[in-house]
Amino acid sequence: YLVEDHHLRKLHPDDVSAWQKVVVTIEVPASYAHMMATYSVDDSFLHVMQLATSLEGKTTLITKIKYDNNSSNSFGKMVLELSSLNAQIWVREPVGTPQIHAAVSLVLQDQKDSLSFLSSEARRYDLYREGLVRRW
Repeated sequence: YLVEDHHLRKLHPDDVSAWQKVVVTIEVPASYAHMMATYSVDDSFLHVMQLATSLEGKTTLITKIKYDNNSSNSFGKMVLELSSLNAQIWVREPVGTPQIHAAVSLVLQDQKDSLSFLSSEARRYDLYREGLVRRW
């Protein structure tokens, strides 16, 4: 899908890889994509898109972005995967680009200090407006 005028437009399968090279890709559950294709893109997803677009090209450690609107808060849950660090940052509430950059820097430093990238299980961090929490 491609977002156009606040609606999702289905792409032809042959066009997907070309678009992925020039725009940020955000994975969402199929049911959520269907709802947005039927009605329109909601404000929470627009915020996620703006945040993801602002990160484009600036934080190359982020290899995948996932978003799920089903959460106990109005924002939903955004997951930034940092494959090279074997880590995930779960964005739990609306934040700005500076908080994401700071979180990535802290995760990078934490990984250097602990050598946790050697473990088989990904390390998870929860990002809130006021701080970053490492989960075990």
